[in-house]
Parts: sequence; structure tokens; C-alpha cells
Amino acid sequence: MSTAQKSASTNNKTAKAKKKREEEERKRREEEEARQRAELAEKERIETEKRLAEEKAILAKEINELRRRELAEFYEFIQPRQDEANIGRYKQREEFKWKRVMQCDGTPDPTSLLEINTFMTLWNDEHQRTNLEYTMKQTNLVLSLIKELNTVIHSIPKDSSELDSIPTYKNTIYELEDLLRHKWSQAAHDTMLKATDLQDFETSNFQYIAENENVSVCVWANLSHNPRIKGYTFEQNGFGFDLPKPLTLAHIAILGLFLKYDYYSERSLLAKCRIRSVEYTYDPIPEPLVDETAKPTTDEDDDKEPIDPTLPPEIRKLMEQARRREKEAAAAVAAAAAAEAQALQDALAEQTAKENADEGQDGNISPTALNRKKSIRDVTADLILEELADESVIDLRSHWPILPLLEINLYHIPPQPKKVQDWTIMQVDDSNVLVPYPYPSDPMLAKRFYEEYTSVNKTESGKTKAEEKTDEAMDPSITLDATMIANNPEIRKMFLANALKQESALVFRYKIPSDVFVTEKPLLARWIKDRNHWKQEGYVDYEYTPDTRMISFKTYDFGTFALLNDRHSHMPFQSWRMRPKAPDSVLFTLNTQSFEIIFEIRVSSHCSLIVDIEILFI
Repeated sequence: MSTAQKSASTNNKTAKAKKKREEEERKRREEEEARQRAELAEKERIETEKRLAEEKAILAKEINELRRRELAEFYEFIQPRQDEANIGRYKQREEFKWKRVMQCDGTPDPTSLLEINTFMTLWNDEHQRTNLEYTMKQTNLVLSLIKELNTVIHSIPKDSSELDSIPTYKNTIYELEDLLRHKWSQAAHDTMLKATDLQDFETSNFQYIAENENVSVCVWANLSHNPRIKGYTFEQNGFGFDLPKPLTLAHIAILGLFLKYDYYSERSLLAKCRIRSVEYTYDPIPEPLVDETAKPTTDEDDDKEPIDPTLPPEIRKLMEQARRREKEAAAAVAAAAAAEAQALQDALAEQTAKENADEGQDGNISPTALNRKKSIRDVTADLILEELADESVIDLRSHWPILPLLEINLYHIPPQPKKVQDWTIMQVDDSNVLVPYPYPSDPMLAKRFYEEYTSVNKTESGKTKAEEKTDEAMDPSITLDATMIANNPEIRKMFLANALKQESALVFRYKIPSDVFVTEKPLLARWIKDRNHWKQEGYVDYEYTPDTRMISFKTYDFGTFALLNDRHSHMPFQSWRMRPKAPDSVLFTLNTQSFEIIFEIRVSSHCSLIVDIEILFI
């Protein structure tokens, strides 16, 4: 190889090496530029996040300070008024007690067991004055005593020792209500003893009406036994009934009590579904906000990030002082948190010790105490769900009875006096109360009637298949004795179906008073005494006519009936507004779907309802 060729080859290698070095240098520059751009972007991101965190912390601190200031001003405003309200309630309660002491009108003090028990015993043993007029007068007194007891119960402070007397007061209310019911039965018996003397000359039957502000009484007695008289209507009270043929010939009386008070619903478990808090608690004033961006440094952080020794001495000194202050602040925060935790632990320990002291002095928790510890709310909820498992049971959280209640009963007419010349012969009735009249004669008739009504298996003729089968199989010429009926289920069914045609259900009608507002068809329910709840059973063919406000239903069962309205029929409220009326009072107007209600709120007294309420029929 010649020298020229070697020189060219060497030049080529040198050029390639140079080009390679240039390429590597370019790549290094690009990587360095990319790294610098990434570092710059990361630095900008960190600075942005730090700036946003600082802005967020500043904003949170401002909000915290604003809330602290507003709550402090609120508590400064509300606390004196709460104290004033508590003092006013205390004075009102003391004035109520003093008024009761100075009343001196012969009425018993319902909070005194001695006085109220004496009153109930004397009235229960009173057999001379059992007329309706006296009973109505006593009814007003008993209802005022019940109202007074309810006022006392709701005005007892939560930290008062009188809280232990609430069960006694409630038991007194129940005893007064039961006694009132018993005396009404005696008063109706006393009135029916005069049925012959007071009978209507036109119908030869007995019709009687008496009423006051709390109760209305309608009594009808069948003295004529005229099959043409198939019913009667008390026009004054809007109450009427239709009798089946067997009852038109029976010696019976129908008693209708229209109670303008309700002592049934409060006994129901479903009326106690909602637990009202005794006192509303406001939000506490928050603690000053600690800057979370200033993280406390630890010894490990100092070891990991020591101060750069190359920095000037003045900067290193300032950095050491800053770290020392951060450590002191962190220690103070930790001490405060520990003190708060210890205070909370001491409070819990004190509460536990108090509960143990209440449970027993020996420190042993008895099974009874453990049962008391179980949540009453959970137990009540389970019982409520058990009650509401039956869809026909009325949930008093959604519906509530409207007054008056309808108490309808069927009784025997007590023995009437007979005049023989100058003598009046009177059969002695030792019971002094009305005796229920059994109708229908066989209790299975009512059960079969309700079952057949609910059955949807109708034939083309409109009768149930059981009725058609009975019509074909039952021969009127056959005489059935009691043994055949009892021992043969098929014959018993035939007998019941045939008896249903004779002993049909009673029809009752009632006109809802004009002062009771009804938005839609109200529910009808009967009070079940054994279960203490309202239930939609014991009646059929319930109808409501809005134009005449008349209801009607058929039934074999007697007792207390109630019409129930939807409790939330006026919700949601449409609007409300406040406007001044005088320097010390304002008018608060509430518009619902049906009403416009106006309240007047005064500074020196309680708010009051303006009487003239405008009803908006929609």
C-alpha cells in the first residue's frame, strides 16, 4: 500500500472518529438540556404546589378565623338569651306551682298521689250522681287534670330530681282515662233507665243527645221493635245507622260517643317513634388552625439534611435558630394534644365510675344493670318493626287521628220501670253499667263475612262460589241440630252462609264536622285494645263523599273508630315571609299547600297565632 493510500485511510478514520465524537457530544448536550428542562419543570411544579398549598393554608386560616369570630359573636349573643329563657321557664314553672297551691277551688292536685287517689276513689264509689250532666262536668275536670299533668311532665328540667316522678304521673293519666271511660258507661246506663219515660211519641223509640266542648253523646234505644224502622239519623251530629232485620226486633240500644280528645294514640308504641332531643347543641368554636405546611423537623431529618458547612456562618446560625423554633412549636403542639387526650380519658373514667356507682356499691354489674345498658332505641325500633309487619296497622308517624273519635257500641237495654196503678216497679240492676249485646249470634259469621268480602273469586251472578254452592246444597226444610252443626264442617259452612243472609252487617254513617279540614279521603281504623294500635280491620265498604263530607261503612265489630289524616299533606311548605308590625313585634307568615298561617312574634312575650286563617282550597 502506498503512502498516499495510508494517509487517506488515516484521514478517513480520523474523520469518522471526529464525527462520532461530535455525535456523542450532541447527544450529551441534548440529554443535559432535557435534564435541565425536567429539573426546571419539576422545580416549577414544586414551587406551584407550594404556592397553592400556602394560598390554601392562608385561605383556610382566614376561614377558620372568620368562623371563630362569628361563633364567638353568636355565643356572646345567644348565651344571655338562653339564660334568660331558662330563667323565664323556671319562673313560669314556679308560678305554675304557686298558682296550684293558691287555687283553693276544691280540685285535687294531680301531682299529689294522696289527693288524686282520693279523688279517683271517691268518684269511682259515687253511685248517686251518675247522670250525664254531672259526668260531663267531671269530664271537663278530669281532662283539665290530665292537661295539667302533661304540662308538668314537659316542663321538668333535664337535671331535676323530679324526672323520677314522670312514670308515676303517666300512670296517673292512664288511671284517670280508664276511670273516665267507666263513668261514661255508668252515665249512659243511668240515662237508658229513663228510656221509657223519655221515648219519642212519633217513633215510640228513645233518642237522646247531649254534648259539651269535649264530648257528644248520641243514644238510641229500640223500644217499639217495629220492623219498619230500619235505622235512625241524628241530624244535629251527622251520625246515622241502618239496622239488619234481626236487630229491628231486638231489645237493643246503640250508643255513640264522639270524643274531642284522644287518649288512645299516646298509648300506642307507634306514637313514640320519633325521639325529640331535649336541647339543641350548637357547633363549638374551632381551635386556631395550625399551619400544616410548616412540618416539624426531627433529629432524623437533621441527620438526613444537615446544614451545609460551606454556607456563611450568619446563614447557618439563622437556619439553626429556625429549626430550634420549629422543634419547640412541635413539642408544644404535641403537649397540648397529649393534655387533651388525658382530659378526655379522665372524663370517660369519671363517667364509667359514676355508672358503676349507680349500678351497685360492690362494683359488680348485675344482669338487670346490663339489660338497662342495652339501647332503648334499638329495642323500640325492633318492636315498631314487629308492629308494622302487618300492613293494616296504622303507622302514626305518617298518619294521625282527626277529632272527634267515634266510639260506637251495641248494648242491651237495661230493665225499664213499669207503672201499675200508683206503683212503679223497677227491677234492680246491680251492674250499673251497660251490658254488650252479642251480634252476630255466632262469632264465625263476622269472620266469614270479612273473608268473603275480600275474596275476588266472583261468579258471573255476582255471588261467591261458596254462596252459590250453599244455595244449591241448603234445603230450607232440613232442620239442623247443634250437634250436627258442630261436628260437620261442611254443614257448619252451609249454616253460616244461610245465617249471613239473616244477620247482616250494620251500616254506619257519619258527617265530618265542617271545622275539620280534610285534604283527601281519610283512613278509617279501629282501636285494637289488646295490641294498643290503630288497625284497618273490622269493617268493609268504606266510602267517603267529598261533597257532603259523609263517610259510611259496614261492620260487625264495635268499639272506637278514628279517621286519620296524612301528617305531611301540607308539606312541603310553599313560602314564608316576615314583616314588621310594631317596634317590638313582627308578623311571620307561612304558606302551605292549603293554608296561610300568620304568627305574631313579640319581644316581651311569646308568639301567638292570628285567628283569621285563610284556607286556600286547591
